[in-house]
Amino acid sequence: MKATSTAVTAAAISAQTPRTWK
Repeated sequence: MKATSTAVTAAAISAQTPRTWK
């Protein structure tokens, strides 16, 4: 289930990361 948690965390970080970073 850790993989799911990692995916959720990554999604949360992506949401907080400004688009200028990409």
